[in-house]
Amino acid sequence: TAGILEGNSSVYEIKDAFSGKHATSLTRFMNDSPWNHKSLNHQRISWASNILTVRYHKYYPIIIDDTVNRKYGSLLTGVGRYYSNTEKRVIHSQNIVTSHLFLGNSDIPLFIHIYKKMDEYEDKSKFRSKIDMAMEHIEKGPKLKDRIGVVITDTWYSSNSLIKKIIEMEFEGIIALKSNRTVNF
Repeated sequence: TAGILEGNSSVYEIKDAFSGKHATSLTRFMNDSPWNHKSLNHQRISWASNILTVRYHKYYPIIIDDTVNRKYGSLLTGVGRYYSNTEKRVIHSQNIVTSHLFLGNSDIPLFIHIYKKMDEYEDKSKFRSKIDMAMEHIEKGPKLKDRIGVVITDTWYSSNSLIKKIIEMEFEGIIALKSNRTVNF
């Protein structure tokens, strides 16, 4: 809703921005439509790749980062106590890992994952760290023969395994490192 409305928005405010129809119509459309998430995502990535092919830049940046979004209920997936850099304290929130394709004046979302702490999983083998999620974003992201992908991350993602994945996928990387990090590969 950030591109449509300012601040926090309810379904009622969003529906007014689109059509003026009753909010239950929009809710029904979002919840009951037979979405094929894999197909929609594939189409979105193909669209982003097509945009890249018409641009004349040698490089295309893929930015990977996470954000903490304050939440007031507990019914949403992944709601827990996470540290917020903005507030400089732990808050009740969701921690979301995202990747974006940055094209100068355009920012195209690629992937989004809700991070959950290991103790939130009954089956601990299903746990994925933020680094695991970032590596999945790199694997599934657009690859173009005549352009070079550049993965950009902050210090949270500076790990040997992520750097190895970047090299394996034939991307380049710009990764902020903490002064106490040693990189081996």
